[in-house]
Amino acid sequence: MKNKKVLIVIIVLLIILAVCGGAFAYVYFATDLLKSNSQMFSKYGTVLDMELYNFFYDENIKTYYTNKSANNYENTGALKIKSDGNTDANADLNITFKGATDIDNDNFEQEISINYSDSEKFAFKLVKNNQMIALGSDEVANKYVGIKNENLDELSNKLGIDEEMKVPNNIKLDKSSITVQNIKSLVTKYIGKLAGQLSESNFSKNNNTSYTLTIEKDNLKNIIIYCLNEAKNDSEIIEMLGMSNDISKYQDNIDQAINKLNEQDFSNMSIKITLTNTENGEEADVEVNTDEDSLKFAIIMEQGKNITIKQTSTSNKSDVTTEEATVTPDETVYTISKEKSASKSKYTIAGTQGNDSLEVSFELDGISNNGATEKVYVKYDADDANFNAEYNNAIIFKDVTVTELNGNNSIALNDYDQEELGILLQQLFIQTITVNSQKMQNAYGVSLF
Repeated sequence: MKNKKVLIVIIVLLIILAVCGGAFAYVYFATDLLKSNSQMFSKYGTVLDMELYNFFYDENIKTYYTNKSANNYENTGALKIKSDGNTDANADLNITFKGATDIDNDNFEQEISINYSDSEKFAFKLVKNNQMIALGSDEVANKYVGIKNENLDELSNKLGIDEEMKVPNNIKLDKSSITVQNIKSLVTKYIGKLAGQLSESNFSKNNNTSYTLTIEKDNLKNIIIYCLNEAKNDSEIIEMLGMSNDISKYQDNIDQAINKLNEQDFSNMSIKITLTNTENGEEADVEVNTDEDSLKFAIIMEQGKNITIKQTSTSNKSDVTTEEATVTPDETVYTISKEKSASKSKYTIAGTQGNDSLEVSFELDGISNNGATEKVYVKYDADDANFNAEYNNAIIFKDVTVTELNGNNSIALNDYDQEELGILLQQLFIQTITVNSQKMQNAYGVSLF
């Protein structure tokens, strides 16, 4: 499909709508902006926000991932990829894996097999244990080869990594600070900040069931810069991004972004969001205009059944030789649907653009107190290419044992000097390539060499 950013676009769009719904709920309940147009836009935004929440909220999923984050478990799964068409990337990939995760001690292991055929396989193991992460394969080396989470700055120097990369001495391997609660806190905070920058003049009435918010020109630029300045010293964001030890770099990046915005001409830039109450549900139309492009979305909530998103983009491009401008329209339709039962939850995103189609499914199957099977399916069909990918991973909550890494069964790259490290990595690379090349030769009649 020509629009390769389909999923990113959908995710960003839904975030925008959710924030807008909450933002105008804030206007309605917490400010003095109770004029007719802003009040009604706030009402429709709140309804849309609740519709989105009700569509995506799933108690099965919440309970399963809560249990997964608190219990040790074993897993068994596979990844299968098949592609063909008029490209050089035609390939079949079959990977199987099984392993264990020790939540209590923050350790894990995965036995992974690249299956070239039923008889030709390359197996290796990934282990994280005792602040060390390592790879091992009996066909490559007789010990695990890994990296200890210490003196990483020295190791990066030995590997010739540019000092400007500023590799830390160690990396915090604690659980992510990005949680649903943290995100909710930030969204609530910035909803208030955004709402405070809007006035009644930003809102207009189309008819009794349709209202529009317009942010354009310098008003749009000032709001973006305001939010960036607020984020610049926001300790919540800094901590979530893991930048507490390098705040100056984070702030410098924001200053650079602000400087670029100040230099940019916003006279032809605007964002319009129109919310409409229809007989079939809520509808939102989003229009983003820049100097060269126009992007429009129509989002239709079919009373909790499906979400339909129609995207229309127009690009104005000038021919280098003739200097004539050409307008290139592009339209894509996405549908998000869901299936739910006591033991299954599934969401599917399907998109069409001309003769191209893309379908992505996310599913939890066999949900119980003992685990579930995680599934992802991707199907892409076009005139000149076809791509299919299937992923499944069966999780069983139970006590587990993870391989211990020690001096008898593993080596750490940190312990070698630069010359020894270079020789060792070269030998490991050559052996890995040699082993896999022979297996490919046996399975397909082709070799890496």
